[in-house]
Amino acid sequence: MKAAAACAIAALAICDWLWARHAGLTFGHWTQFAVLTGLLLAIGFFYGSIRRNGQQLADMALWGALVAAFSVAAAIFTYLTATLAFPLIDSELARIDAGLGFSWPAWFQFVNSHPLLKGLFVIVYASLLPECAASIIYFAHRRRNDRIAEFLWGALLSILITAPISGIVPALGAFVHFGVPGPAEATYLPHLLALREGTASSFSMNQLQGIITMPSYHTVLAILIIYAYRGCGRLFTLALVLNGVMLLSLPSEGGHYLVDLIAGGAIAAVTIAIISAAARTRWWRQLSGANAMTHPPIARKRTGEEPDVSF
Repeated sequence: MKAAAACAIAALAICDWLWARHAGLTFGHWTQFAVLTGLLLAIGFFYGSIRRNGQQLADMALWGALVAAFSVAAAIFTYLTATLAFPLIDSELARIDAGLGFSWPAWFQFVNSHPLLKGLFVIVYASLLPECAASIIYFAHRRRNDRIAEFLWGALLSILITAPISGIVPALGAFVHFGVPGPAEATYLPHLLALREGTASSFSMNQLQGIITMPSYHTVLAILIIYAYRGCGRLFTLALVLNGVMLLSLPSEGGHYLVDLIAGGAIAAVTIAIISAAARTRWWRQLSGANAMTHPPIARKRTGEEPDVSF
């Protein structure tokens, strides 16, 4: 399954390269990414091929390298779709929110008037990447490569849906539409405007931002993580609560409209349906190593062993 995922990520990277070349865009400062990925691959090779009894650590490192490679390829892909420069639809999205009875300015003001809630939202909103890393470590430790494969393939499939939609129906986000200053670390707006206006042709890999507004890819990943922890007992509950709070934080901390979250949820549902159907095929089970004989439910307690999940 790692080889198949690597081929899919390589295909996306080739697409990025061809499109970037056509659009006249360049992406520099690859050193940090190259060092991290190279180190993870070296660890994976060492413990998978040379050291005995190191398969779990090898899986952690190799899946980590694949996720890192995917993250970069996916980020570049979103920059490329932003060059399509279709008309902005912020006003339409705000009207849909109003029709749903949701007022973004009122929600933003409510969150900012409660410091404890605001602090919680800031922390949880930024927890997505650490949560992905922790999930890779946990599932590799539990020898559930199939769960990591499901998440990575789900992330790949959903970015191929989300980024083109965002390019065709682009939005600058609620911060801009309602004239509210965004977080200091949110530098996506200059990048997005430069891509739309064609005023910048070079971007640093160290400064790439998530520039998708509608649908919310943050929403998609949060739901995919929840799905990955199904059957994990209390860890599933923890993932559900953490990512549920994360979804609540997206309007105020990410500048998303409510309809962005709804669209992201729909894409997550479609992605999960596709991945779930694929996971029932013999091809998937053979590649991922998912087998009922070797991988009993994660939360099951074997005779004479401690429960798989405890706090």
